[in-house]
Amino acid sequence: MICCENESASVYKGFSDGGRLGVHHVGLMPENYIEACEACESMGLERAFERENSETSLVCFDTVKATGQCARL
Repeated sequence: MICCENESASVYKGFSDGGRLGVHHVGLMPENYIEACEACESMGLERAFERENSETSLVCFDTVKATGQCARL
């Protein structure tokens, strides 16, 4: 469970402040990260959050407009 402990803006705070309850995101590890990102973008999904380090990359795509729900890749 993720709990916001301050008023700083974040994807989690935006979710709870919007009156939503339940699953915020689902994590997947695709075999080809770049192709998976391109597939999401080709469906019109927007990158909501992105981080990289020397070992891995992470991106969250906002799917609320497309599905009415919040899911991430």
